[in-house]
Amino acid sequence: MTCLICFKIITRKLTSKEKKDTADDDVLQTMFSKDDNGKYPWETDTDDSPDRINKTTRRLKDSTGAKRGRW
Repeated sequence: MTCLICFKIITRKLTSKEKKDTADDDVLQTMFSKDDNGKYPWETDTDDSPDRINKTTRRLKDSTGAKRGRW
């Protein structure tokens, strides 16, 4: 009986996750449209090579972590 209950719980979790993934895709398709090349707006420019960074650009400092040794 316990195995049957565990099996039901696991299958319910897997099926709900699959439904949620397809629902997200449907929302994206209604909110955004693909261009002539079949890509969404955020997929068009994915070139992140170091050549595109200007020489005068400041480095991004990660200041969200813990500050150890400081007051």
